[in-house]
Amino acid sequence: MGNTIACRSCGALIFFAKTEAGKQMPLDAKPTKAWTLDRSGQRCRQVEVYAAHWATCPSAQHHRRKAG
Repeated sequence: MGNTIACRSCGALIFFAKTEAGKQMPLDAKPTKAWTLDRSGQRCRQVEVYAAHWATCPSAQHHRRKAG
């Protein structure tokens, strides 16, 4: 996990990580629990995941780029 900073809009702690495409993505600093299945689809286990901050930020629409 990278250095945490406060979101400019809501003040939540976030950090940035690079996507597979090499772009920076803001993630919530506090992980949440989620369930994942193995490849067979027969067994599940609980893991910690970091949510994309644009999915949880109440002001996310202010940071979206206009298409076109």
